[in-house]
Amino acid sequence: MTSKWPKRIMLIVLGVIVVLGAGFGINQYMHKQKLASLVDRPQDVTKWTADPRPLQSEAAVKKQFKQINEAENNHKYVSMEGLKLGVIPGLRGAWSINNKAKKADFGTDWVPQGLTQSVTKYFISVYDGNHRLNSLIFQIDKRTRKYEKSLILSSMAHVGGITYEDNHHQLIYSDDLKGYAGFGVIQQSTIDNYNPVVDKAAIKSKRIPFAVGSRTSAITTYKNLLVVAKYGRTKNARSIVLIPTQKNGDPKEVTIADKNKVNNEFLKQNKNKKITIKNLAAWFVKKGVIKAYYPGWNNIQGVSTLDNGFVALSQSAGQEPSTIFFKFQNYSDKRPLDADFKTPNTGAKEARVPHSIEELSIDRRMNNLSMIFESGAREYRETMNFNGYPSYVDRFATLPANFKQMKAYFKQMKAYDGNK
Repeated sequence: MTSKWPKRIMLIVLGVIVVLGAGFGINQYMHKQKLASLVDRPQDVTKWTADPRPLQSEAAVKKQFKQINEAENNHKYVSMEGLKLGVIPGLRGAWSINNKAKKADFGTDWVPQGLTQSVTKYFISVYDGNHRLNSLIFQIDKRTRKYEKSLILSSMAHVGGITYEDNHHQLIYSDDLKGYAGFGVIQQSTIDNYNPVVDKAAIKSKRIPFAVGSRTSAITTYKNLLVVAKYGRTKNARSIVLIPTQKNGDPKEVTIADKNKVNNEFLKQNKNKKITIKNLAAWFVKKGVIKAYYPGWNNIQGVSTLDNGFVALSQSAGQEPSTIFFKFQNYSDKRPLDADFKTPNTGAKEARVPHSIEELSIDRRMNNLSMIFESGAREYRETMNFNGYPSYVDRFATLPANFKQMKAYFKQMKAYDGNK
């Protein structure tokens, strides 16, 4: 007599698989519906503004920082206990200008890129992931961490980098167009007088071409220089370049014609020299087009410097935790950046934070560090991977940082020369 148990076992196993599969499917459907409910309709948001509401609870974001801190951060230089958060506006939806139609239009695919700060404000840059609407810079009050207004730009630039230039009270941002790098400059007085609800137009800005490069991922200021980092997946596609600035704080203009002229001079005077990025960069330094060139390294997304030589850099690693490097450089007038800038982990302290970090910004009083993440963008939070839907950060974050202890450490390790 043949036993019926094997058949019963197979039916039980099959039933369990069906139940688990149905449960997984229902769970994913519910999560997808929840994500869909986070997206605004145009009538949900006042025209010419951005939705200031978060996507998730503050506790959910803090949990991500806490888990990473307990697992990977084991030093006293950065404290997660004093973590402060502010909502990135517009992730549910924000108004801008349709680049082709030149009329007000609404978008729900804004991707956070840049973060900088003045004495009283934070500025966050985003671009439209659908490449229809002009990019935005959100102004946020530093004390309340609340959204105040949108600065609607005149282009769809990636705005990967943004920095506030204190000496001349102006905002400088990446304005790369048509395959060539460039910078936009907005005076603080223009920002103060701008109200998109009333003006119903893009904010007035100055564009400065920089045809030497193709795209900028992060920018910051150091004394009379603009430090520009370019993210790249290959050795020849990434770099850190120092650009001279003028008396008004603007970076020097380099048009396509200027670039071609310098290139032709190089070809005439270096006929037997191999044409490489390194050789061309050295030539551009010699001609005063740039102050210095460094090859850079993988996945650098943000850089922030202080005039005393302190540097913070951010490095992304896909869905893995991001890394922040802290170090003091041996700055001098003759050698603006030390050669060890090429390798951030040499003589550096590190901290881990959630994945998909972008730009960061050191407070000029040297008591905290702010950062932004792009994971809250719709295209990232709604893309399912083999682990399900990924975690995301819909806030900009500020961490207390004991820079004085760091400085003592670097001085002790001879990574910082206080006499220079």
